[in-house]
Amino acid sequence: MEHSNFSPENLRSFHDACKRNLLELIKQFVQQGYPVNSHADSSFGDEFADYTPLHFAVKNENPEAVMYLLHYGADISKKSANSWTPVHLAYYVSTINLLPTIFDYSEVNTYVNAVDDRGLTHFHICCRTMDDPSYVQRFIERGADVNQKTLFLSSYDSGFTPLHFAVLRKEAEVNPFLTLLLENGADHSLKCEDGLTPLHLACKLDNVCSGMLLLLSGADIVARDDKNRLPLHYIFYRNCTSYLADIIFDNIPTDRNYTDFQRLSLLHMACFCGKTLLVKSLLAQGCCPNGRVIAINENGKELLFAGKLSLAGLTPLHMALIESRWLIAENLLLAGADINAEDDQGNSPLWYSYTPVGFRLSQVSRNTAVSVDPSKVMVANHVMACRAAGLISAKVKHESLQRGLVALGTYIYMLSSCRAQLERIEMVRINNGPVECNNLRGILGKNEFEMARLLVNKSVASWLNPKYLNQLTKGFLVYGYMIKAQVNKGLRRIERLLEARDALERLTVVRLPVLCSERILSCLCYDDLESVIEASIAVQKQD
Repeated sequence: MEHSNFSPENLRSFHDACKRNLLELIKQFVQQGYPVNSHADSSFGDEFADYTPLHFAVKNENPEAVMYLLHYGADISKKSANSWTPVHLAYYVSTINLLPTIFDYSEVNTYVNAVDDRGLTHFHICCRTMDDPSYVQRFIERGADVNQKTLFLSSYDSGFTPLHFAVLRKEAEVNPFLTLLLENGADHSLKCEDGLTPLHLACKLDNVCSGMLLLLSGADIVARDDKNRLPLHYIFYRNCTSYLADIIFDNIPTDRNYTDFQRLSLLHMACFCGKTLLVKSLLAQGCCPNGRVIAINENGKELLFAGKLSLAGLTPLHMALIESRWLIAENLLLAGADINAEDDQGNSPLWYSYTPVGFRLSQVSRNTAVSVDPSKVMVANHVMACRAAGLISAKVKHESLQRGLVALGTYIYMLSSCRAQLERIEMVRINNGPVECNNLRGILGKNEFEMARLLVNKSVASWLNPKYLNQLTKGFLVYGYMIKAQVNKGLRRIERLLEARDALERLTVVRLPVLCSERILSCLCYDDLESVIEASIAVQKQD
């Protein structure tokens, strides 16, 4: 029996004094030789099951009692029934202000890396809470694993490594804990249960110094979490004006349009933040300029940016014009962005260009006299071209006038000029084109499904080759680029159809008849095809 020299009743009295925070009585018991590492019995109830005197002192947040018990040999690695040591108790329940006292005055098993049933160790706690990195250094010197993860039992820190905990620290000019861990072999690529690397977490918290240190250490800026998000997605949602966002934008690979599970893409973010070169690079690689952000977040609530702006249904063109990025808007329109696209609230891109939304990155007064932006003129020309061809909604027509894109004095002149060019392109016949589309004008206004069906005709696809399309952009300044964008839209869908067909087979685990898979995929827009492909990739990773 434990501590057989003392009766259960006497031990119970000792523990009761500890529970009631009676320091003078505690001292009397200790002076009489009562064991400072004895455990409370079941009479104290489940909450205090197996508490040691030090547990009670920590629970009562009594630093004097803590120091006294430690001086007489209290062991900080002793666990209660719920697997918590006094250190865990201070971290979870009481006050972390006691932790330096506990470690400074401990004389028994001070740097034994005790762990609770969630996998949280004393080392993790020091990385998260202590102000002096020397405590972390001592754990490392005694063999603490710098890559040890917590277990997947917590709703908050499941699978966290010491690096994750160090990132959680209050942001300062420097983070010596991160430096110390990285210098001693901490792996910045390890992910927690939700798939977040330490860099994801730094971006989520907008911890600029920690994020910069991780980037300098080679952290992967295109690592994906379980929601398919990059670190950039998190810094964008939190604070897209952050210096950390700029650094990631400047260094992110442009080989693909990284999209999270809500379809917020790299192109969306680059358009909003004014990264013109990145936008041009993504569009040159064939990225779809009409992707829409999904309406709700993972909790079923409306997806908000910076807590203010609903992202539901926004396209890259919406994102650009929210910030009056006219040059980016020009590039998007040249690539086939839809000026009529509506978000989930029914607002067009032009609506955002003149309607206050509560914040803007570019704080330019709308009443300030400025020189005419050539890109803004191009957008106005695009609106007029669509108007003349019957491709613009009444709402967008009204909004273009309200925005002042088309001065009333020049409206009739521009409209007649566009109509004259339409007559010219109508005279250009498409070799072997179908009856419903036997001239170039017939290409204008077709949706992605119709363009894909048209370009399945190899003769038509061959005739509308890149060289010929480039010639059109020179011969028809207003409509040439629109025709080119239409062709690219169809080709983009055809390319994705091939990938989506293979992805569908992987998801259904059966080889579907060609007609069956084609029927299914014919009902899906480009964004939906992307989702099928992404889902297939996710399933492959799980396997």
